[in-house]
Amino acid sequence: MASAAARMTETGHVELPVAVRRALGLEHGGTVEIEVAGDELRLRRAASVDGQAGPGLSPSPKPIDEVVEELQAMSRVLLGDYSGSAVDELIAERRFAFAQEEAEAARYAL
Repeated sequence: MASAAARMTETGHVELPVAVRRALGLEHGGTVEIEVAGDELRLRRAASVDGQAGPGLSPSPKPIDEVVEELQAMSRVLLGDYSGSAVDELIAERRFAFAQEEAEAARYAL
Protein backbone atom coordinates (compact mmCIF):
# COMPACT_ATOMS: atom_id res chain seq x y z
CA MET A 1 0.00 0.00 0.00
CA ALA A 2 1.37 3.42 -0.96
CA SER A 3 1.53 6.17 1.63
CA ALA A 4 2.17 9.90 1.66
CA ALA A 5 2.44 12.61 4.28
CA ALA A 6 0.04 15.55 4.50
CA ARG A 7 -0.28 18.37 7.00
CA MET A 8 -3.51 19.15 8.81
CA THR A 9 -4.41 22.82 9.26
CA GLU A 10 -5.68 24.31 12.52
CA THR A 11 -9.21 23.98 11.17
CA GLY A 12 -8.78 20.27 10.42
CA HIS A 13 -8.40 20.51 6.64
CA VAL A 14 -6.01 18.07 4.99
CA GLU A 15 -4.87 18.47 1.40
CA LEU A 16 -4.41 15.13 -0.28
CA PRO A 17 -1.21 14.91 -2.31
CA VAL A 18 -1.65 14.73 -6.09
CA ALA A 19 -0.31 11.16 -6.19
CA VAL A 20 -2.97 10.02 -3.70
CA ARG A 21 -5.77 11.80 -5.57
CA ARG A 22 -4.65 10.26 -8.83
CA ALA A 23 -4.32 6.79 -7.29
CA LEU A 24 -7.93 7.03 -6.05
CA GLY A 25 -9.20 8.68 -9.22
CA LEU A 26 -10.40 11.72 -7.28
CA GLU A 27 -11.15 14.96 -9.01
CA HIS A 28 -11.63 18.42 -7.51
CA GLY A 29 -14.67 18.29 -5.26
CA GLY A 30 -14.78 14.48 -5.22
CA THR A 31 -16.29 12.69 -2.26
CA VAL A 32 -14.41 10.26 -0.03
CA GLU A 33 -15.56 7.94 2.73
CA ILE A 34 -13.64 8.23 5.99
CA GLU A 35 -13.16 5.35 8.40
CA VAL A 36 -11.39 5.38 11.74
CA ALA A 37 -9.84 2.01 12.58
CA GLY A 38 -7.85 2.04 15.78
CA ASP A 39 -5.18 4.68 15.32
CA GLU A 40 -5.62 4.73 11.53
CA LEU A 41 -7.66 7.03 9.33
CA ARG A 42 -8.74 5.35 6.09
CA LEU A 43 -9.98 7.19 3.02
CA ARG A 44 -11.63 5.58 0.05
CA ARG A 45 -13.45 6.88 -2.96
CA ALA A 46 -17.18 7.15 -2.28
CA ALA A 47 -19.41 5.12 -4.59
CA SER A 48 -22.40 6.56 -6.42
CA VAL A 49 -25.80 5.02 -6.98
CA ASP A 50 -24.72 3.40 -10.25
CA GLY A 51 -21.62 1.87 -8.63
CA GLN A 52 -19.21 4.26 -10.29
CA ALA A 53 -16.78 6.37 -8.30
CA GLY A 54 -18.12 9.68 -7.15
CA PRO A 55 -20.43 11.30 -4.64
CA GLY A 56 -23.68 9.68 -3.66
CA LEU A 57 -24.99 6.47 -2.21
CA SER A 58 -23.33 3.09 -2.09
CA PRO A 59 -24.11 0.69 -4.98
CA SER A 60 -26.61 -1.20 -2.85
CA PRO A 61 -28.28 1.32 -0.53
CA LYS A 62 -29.94 0.14 2.64
CA PRO A 63 -33.72 0.22 2.92
CA ILE A 64 -34.95 3.53 4.34
CA ASP A 65 -36.41 1.80 7.41
CA GLU A 66 -32.98 0.41 8.27
CA VAL A 67 -31.34 3.83 7.82
CA VAL A 68 -33.95 5.50 10.03
CA GLU A 69 -33.46 2.81 12.68
CA GLU A 70 -29.68 3.36 12.64
CA LEU A 71 -30.09 7.14 12.91
CA GLN A 72 -32.52 6.76 15.80
CA ALA A 73 -30.04 4.48 17.59
CA MET A 74 -27.28 7.08 17.07
CA SER A 75 -29.59 9.78 18.44
CA ARG A 76 -30.29 7.71 21.55
CA VAL A 77 -26.55 7.32 22.13
CA LEU A 78 -25.96 11.06 21.70
CA LEU A 79 -28.99 12.28 23.64
CA GLY A 80 -29.12 9.60 26.33
CA ASP A 81 -32.40 9.59 28.22
CA TYR A 82 -33.46 13.02 26.92
CA SER A 83 -37.17 12.87 26.18
CA GLY A 84 -37.96 16.52 25.44
CA SER A 85 -38.54 18.13 22.10
CA ALA A 86 -35.61 20.03 20.63
CA VAL A 87 -38.04 21.86 18.34
CA ASP A 88 -40.19 23.00 21.26
CA GLU A 89 -37.09 24.14 23.14
CA LEU A 90 -35.85 26.11 20.15
CA ILE A 91 -39.22 27.80 19.70
CA ALA A 92 -39.33 28.69 23.40
CA GLU A 93 -35.79 30.12 23.25
CA ARG A 94 -36.64 32.23 20.18
CA ARG A 95 -39.84 33.54 21.80
CA PHE A 96 -37.91 34.46 24.95
CA ALA A 97 -35.20 36.23 22.92
CA PHE A 98 -37.88 38.08 20.92
CA ALA A 99 -39.59 39.22 24.12
CA GLN A 100 -36.27 40.50 25.45
CA GLU A 101 -35.59 42.38 22.21
CA GLU A 102 -39.07 43.90 22.27
CA ALA A 103 -38.65 45.01 25.90
CA GLU A 104 -35.30 46.60 25.11
CA ALA A 105 -36.73 48.35 22.05
CA ALA A 106 -39.62 49.66 24.14
CA ARG A 107 -37.16 51.26 26.60
CA TYR A 108 -35.68 53.32 23.78
CA ALA A 109 -38.98 54.19 22.07
CA LEU A 110 -40.13 57.79 22.30
